[in-house]
Amino acid sequence: MNASFDRSHAITAGIVVLALLLLVMVLRDLGGELPALPRFVPSTAVGTLSPTDHRLGQLFAPAALMAVSPATNLPPPFTTTYFQPPPPPPKADVKKTRKLALTYNGYFETAAGEKRAYLMVGGAMAMLPVGAPVISDLMLSNIQRAQLTLRRAVTQEVVVPFRGTTEIEVPAE
Repeated sequence: MNASFDRSHAITAGIVVLALLLLVMVLRDLGGELPALPRFVPSTAVGTLSPTDHRLGQLFAPAALMAVSPATNLPPPFTTTYFQPPPPPPKADVKKTRKLALTYNGYFETAAGEKRAYLMVGGAMAMLPVGAPVISDLMLSNIQRAQLTLRRAVTQEVVVPFRGTTEIEVPAE
């Protein structure tokens, strides 16, 4: 015989014994009598139909309920704004100026004695004489070998060195 076979018989026999013991205990209590419970004694207090707090009655009075009006300007309570995108951010101040790079690449003199400067304005090459407008209100005022002088409305001077780049701010167009 196998040892596990003996164990399974022992477990089965234990379960049967417990079931019989439980059956005996249940059958012993089946006498047909009700359990001994205390008898119901009715209370002498009179039942009231109004609430115990008089303010609660005023809260639900018909006049108070008629005074409540529905909110008509509110969205329905079952809608949500959670899935809507947020409002766009406020627009930043738009710059009304832009930066422009000026590079002075030298000059040449014509047969008549007029000087013309090689000036690179924002990536485009220009040959300009003295007094010519460079960009917006910026005019070429003096051409020298080592530097170029530009003047803005007779108040501000901008000096650009030879083979040097200078950034200036001009109004955006």
